[in-house]
Amino acid sequence: MNLPEVALQQQHPEIAYLIEETRDLISPPQVHFALLEVLNNPESTTNDMADVISMDPALTARLLRIVNSPYYGMPRRVDTISRAVSVIGTNGLFNPAIAVSATSVFARLPSALVNMDTFWRHSVFTAMMAEELAKCCNVLHPERLFVAGILHDVGSLLPYNERPDTMAELLLIAEGDEEVMFQAERNRMGFSHADVGAGILRVWQLPEALCEAVGSHHSPLECPEVTNDICLIHLADYMANRCERGGYSTETQPGQGIDIEVLERVNLDSAQLAETAESASECFEKTVGLFLP
Repeated sequence: MNLPEVALQQQHPEIAYLIEETRDLISPPQVHFALLEVLNNPESTTNDMADVISMDPALTARLLRIVNSPYYGMPRRVDTISRAVSVIGTNGLFNPAIAVSATSVFARLPSALVNMDTFWRHSVFTAMMAEELAKCCNVLHPERLFVAGILHDVGSLLPYNERPDTMAELLLIAEGDEEVMFQAERNRMGFSHADVGAGILRVWQLPEALCEAVGSHHSPLECPEVTNDICLIHLADYMANRCERGGYSTETQPGQGIDIEVLERVNLDSAQLAETAESASECFEKTVGLFLP
């Protein structure tokens, strides 16, 4: 399926060019837009969601693995997608379905510049942190923050693939610090991987709140309207980069301190961040393989 032309036209010209250049690699699978149609139709039923997912055997198998994993903690085994939808709801199943579909698609963009296993482990750890922090803040449908977390850095894969020489230079400048990398991208290219990521999510027609959260995860306070979603993805990424299992890079640990104003915006404190990170670390190894491409 072609990427939505309107979404491309609304992008920064260089970002639109990057997306257009990789159109065949990052186009969403057919099931993605079918799921969106079901989710956005108020007359849809749980059976409609189950029918769409069941059209994709590989997606069905992975979702059943996820639903039956310790991550969900079901009291009894769930053997069918229709049962999974009835147990965790359409939103509950839609979000892991999108996460699985997206990781499968973006795995087509491997890069010799980065360790892709480290990249995806960082993404999953950030996703787990984002969902748990959202629960702490009583955010509606916290599982949708998992999607934003797992996709927050996919925008870096396009310039890695299409601008390898530039990105190699910036990686040397960053020395394993993602915040330094973000600023170096802005200075050199006029946009960052976060901007590209937001563009990709818009092309995938994901909710604007998630697009903004991904696009602002390094600069939450620069937004005209600082939302909980933006702050939570920022904090999740921050903590992932400070945990041994979830770091953006194997080279070094970043040294920048946390922005207290961001914490205050969501009524969290550093102790709650540490507790959530410890909890995520404990179940990370049992979860990460479920979402790795």
